Amino acid sequence: MGPTSLRLRLVVVLVITAVSLTSLTGAFTLLTTRHLTLAQQERADLRQAYANAALFRATLAANPLGIAAATNALQQTANSQVFVRVDGEWQVPRPQAALTFVPASAISAVDLDHVVTGVLNVAGQARYLVGVPIPAVSAQMYEVFNLGATSATLETLLWFVVLGTLATALLGSLIAAWVTRRTTAPLVAAAAAAHEVAAGDLTIRVTTRGGGAEVESLVEAINTMVDQLSQRIERDARFASDVSHELRSPLTSLVTAVTVLDAQREELPPDAAQSLRVLSTNVRIFQRLVEDLLEISRADAGALDLTIENLSAATLTRYAVTSVLRRLGDSDVELVLDPRDPRVLVDRRRFERVMTNLFENAQRYAGGVVRVSVVDRDDAVDILVDDAGPGVDEDEREAIFERFHRGRAAHDRAGVTGSGIGLALVREHLRAMGGEVWVESSPDAGSRFVVRLARGENP
Repeated sequence: MGPTSLRLRLVVVLVITAVSLTSLTGAFTLLTTRHLTLAQQERADLRQAYANAALFRATLAANPLGIAAATNALQQTANSQVFVRVDGEWQVPRPQAALTFVPASAISAVDLDHVVTGVLNVAGQARYLVGVPIPAVSAQMYEVFNLGATSATLETLLWFVVLGTLATALLGSLIAAWVTRRTTAPLVAAAAAAHEVAAGDLTIRVTTRGGGAEVESLVEAINTMVDQLSQRIERDARFASDVSHELRSPLTSLVTAVTVLDAQREELPPDAAQSLRVLSTNVRIFQRLVEDLLEISRADAGALDLTIENLSAATLTRYAVTSVLRRLGDSDVELVLDPRDPRVLVDRRRFERVMTNLFENAQRYAGGVVRVSVVDRDDAVDILVDDAGPGVDEDEREAIFERFHRGRAAHDRAGVTGSGIGLALVREHLRAMGGEVWVESSPDAGSRFVVRLARGENP
């Protein structure tokens, strides 16, 4: 699994932070409000209960026989009920109803002249009980207050807190997405530019706006790096081109002189003839190297001369393989053609150069090419070149297409000559034609070079 997006991580952190702070603030507000509301309600209820107890004692003291009148004089609201016991007798029509609201433990405590307060759950509803002893008239008064209104208020507040938290999460997500998008936009642009540079486009430059001093410093460093890299590549390419051009004239003279001497080889002494053969071979290798360097320089400068044609893949491949085999003096190669005979968009001269380099590479390092296949991939056409070698290690499959890279096979074969830019030229030629090349394992245990060409239109 790949690394998580920085933008996503920032959004998640900001949203979690916003939701956590909102939740903590809401919970603190809810708990504080609940505590203060209940405390205020209980103080008010306790004051009312004390007032009723005082009223009952005063009324009964003035008229000891007027218990009913004293009970009726008590202040009651829609949210409270009063129960009175005088000399152990409930002064209500249904004494059993009082026991529903007043627990036995509260009665025992009040009988001992203790004031009792507490929250009860009666039939699923919260009630606040106040028990007050009135020893002057041998009575006890119990007042039960319904906390339903207060509970409803607190429940409404809870819903507001929940909805506020959800709204904050949504709003926080939108704000976080907007902020992180603006914050990471320069980094995204820098990453895209880095990918373009890695792909070979050295004209790309990163521009940023509002990214902050740190991001601007990063962008400036990237642009400076690309400028220096571009200048370095231009210097290297110019050097290779200049050297190749400077070598071309004397090399031409040298090749001409060697050719003249080679025509008179039979007249030379054996030692001189052998030296001439070695000289002729090395001059031709040197000439090929200079030509490859010039071709690489043209590719770097974007000056490759292309003539793209819509050709039959089978005819193109058969002609190129026959031509290469004729030059290399080999003929034992299996040619497998796709029966659908797809067409390709290709420069035939550069395709033949591609095949020549692949065949020469196989001949030097892999025992030669054993099979060439044309495969129609519907959206492209692959030319598969299988060799008889031991294969290319996975860690070298990309490196062998770099300039002047000589793989393990080149070091393992003594006396094998090569410039190290043949496969680099293969890639450059194919890129210029809109194709690509890579190497993989062959089913026959050797290497398989896959040349992918753009598919053409059937006539």
